Amino acid sequence: MTEIDIPLEDELLLAAEASAHAEEESKPEVPSEINLLPLRDSVIYPMLIAPLSVARDASIQLIDESIVGNNRIIGVVTQLRPQVDNPKFDDVYQVGCAVIIRTLVKMPDAVRLIVQGVQRFRIVEQIHEEPYLRAKIELITEDEEPADKAEEIEALRRSVAALFEQAIRLSPALPDELRTLTQSVQETHVMADLVAAPKTLIAGDKQQGL
Repeated sequence: MTEIDIPLEDELLLAAEASAHAEEESKPEVPSEINLLPLRDSVIYPMLIAPLSVARDASIQLIDESIVGNNRIIGVVTQLRPQVDNPKFDDVYQVGCAVIIRTLVKMPDAVRLIVQGVQRFRIVEQIHEEPYLRAKIELITEDEEPADKAEEIEALRRSVAALFEQAIRLSPALPDELRTLTQSVQETHVMADLVAAPKTLIAGDKQQGL
């Protein structure tokens, strides 16, 4: 068993929920050293809320030790090859996303989590690989939008929003409620992440977007 996939419409609705409440909570502080949870086929973006099911012994130990002392920030990194059962640093991408564990339920065969993306990071130093991955990281901040490009960027944002709404109208699998997704987000980089999050893209393409 590995991390579970969630239906596209559920993932987007969770993303919409995240964007709607983003301003109500302050961004949690991400430590410079962090435990890393490898994901087989999933890529989590900042702000995205996603369920995960963790079954590998090392990953369960990582979760148990990460929540001690109410420390609920971990890093998630996507595996280069999903078939690897015991991934090391050479088996994962070097850019990942810090997430906060919102809920945790222990089941007989796995630990089920609801996590929310906080911020991109880059691995800068490997600390250890056993019993699980831990690394020093460098947070990746969003570039400020140049003032002289404001009109052009806004035009592009509206164009992407229109195309996304059209995709929803043309897809019978996606509920109409998702049209409000881009309408509720004004920040260009946030909207880009939410639009890129659906699982219609393969993990490698989503990783490149991250």
